[in-house]
Amino acid sequence: MYIRSMLPHWLRRRPASLLSRPVVLTALATGLILAPLSRPVAAHTVHTVRHAAAPATVTIWDIQTGVEQTNLNAFAASFNASHPTIHVQYQWFQNDPYKTKLAIAVGAHRGPDIFMGWGGGILQSYVNSGAVADLTGAFNSDASWHGRYQPVVLRPATFNGHVYGIPYNATTPEVILYNKDIFAQYHLSTPKTWPQLLQVVKTLQSHNVIPFALAGKSEWPEMIIIQYLADRIGGSSALDDISAQKPGASFNSPAWIQAATMAQQLVKGNAFESGFSAFNYDTGDASQLLYGGRAAMMFMGVWQFGDAKAKAPNFLSKMAFFPVPAVPGGKGNLNDIVGVPTNFYSVSSFSPNKAAAITYLKEMLNATRVKQILDLGQVPPVTSLDLRGVSDPSVKAQVALINSASSYQLALDQQLPPQLAQDFLSLTGQLFTQAITPQQFASQMQGFTKSYFASHH
Repeated sequence: MYIRSMLPHWLRRRPASLLSRPVVLTALATGLILAPLSRPVAAHTVHTVRHAAAPATVTIWDIQTGVEQTNLNAFAASFNASHPTIHVQYQWFQNDPYKTKLAIAVGAHRGPDIFMGWGGGILQSYVNSGAVADLTGAFNSDASWHGRYQPVVLRPATFNGHVYGIPYNATTPEVILYNKDIFAQYHLSTPKTWPQLLQVVKTLQSHNVIPFALAGKSEWPEMIIIQYLADRIGGSSALDDISAQKPGASFNSPAWIQAATMAQQLVKGNAFESGFSAFNYDTGDASQLLYGGRAAMMFMGVWQFGDAKAKAPNFLSKMAFFPVPAVPGGKGNLNDIVGVPTNFYSVSSFSPNKAAAITYLKEMLNATRVKQILDLGQVPPVTSLDLRGVSDPSVKAQVALINSASSYQLALDQQLPPQLAQDFLSLTGQLFTQAITPQQFASQMQGFTKSYFASHH
């Protein structure tokens, strides 16, 4: 996946992860054309020939699966029916192959009119390369559009006050999913501290239940564990200060070394399924362990409720979540959230259909989309959310989690620049296979970080 010598690298990210500089939007063609005459004719024989304008075709690249893919296809079809001068069409990809394909397309200034992403360092790298359309003018000029989204979720797609991405689906914090029936069977309470979580692990092991399902081959699920531990130990500044290049901020610090140590201790304690490093998230290997009752828990985003609805609907009534527990003595808050504030649609700067693309983006998270997302058991990041018709307890729990959040940090592999994010993921894979020690993990990552920022300034 990682092509260091070629293009910006799309890093592994969940299903749920952008292109441009300021652009001048042009009006759509009116469709009325006077046919040129090939020879002189009498005035009374001149005819005005009317041609129907060909619809502007807007191609979207996305990675959604299951019900959400079906919803977006239906949403586009409805949009097309009410906008005869625009034809929106989706192309669907698997998560990891998508990133490579998009990176190549961006480098060649080819590809879709609209593409999905998660904001953060990866989007910013595409913005810096001139590949993403600046949406600020159109966005700010439409009050109903501008005021639709929670301001906090726009931050990962806003750089120097300019907006380069529009939210289109749920806000998805990362949590620990669990099987309520297994917890009830063995009289387990949801843990609030890390020692309590380790005791839950021991109890499950004593009954031959896999404590955690883990898609280690994809690496980013392992990253969730390390990032949360670093937050719980050192607070949100443990990562934020590094990405902001504050003096003294370092991966080679007590918070990150301890986080890596505690993560590797889970491996040494057999907290994951045998052979977890061969399990791929995109193929659902680890998810099926949770759905099938073989594993009791999973570090994952709440988007997994939508996945379960599509692939294991009978499991939904058993599925719940709790926040990643606090680490005693740590600076972090139990209510700190890590995850994906939302997925974004961005417009390619080289798209010939920018005006049509923006017309489609103005529909994002309208009443129809909000209902689709709520029906998936997820929470749309809109300012006015009416839950009176919602009975799903997982949705209400997500709203409570988000409303009580003390901070909402973007996932590390999106917050950091692409090259550093890939370095982190690669080292994470080595840490979890015990190929390197926690100290080596921290010192090597800091070496990559120092070298990267020195060469980019």
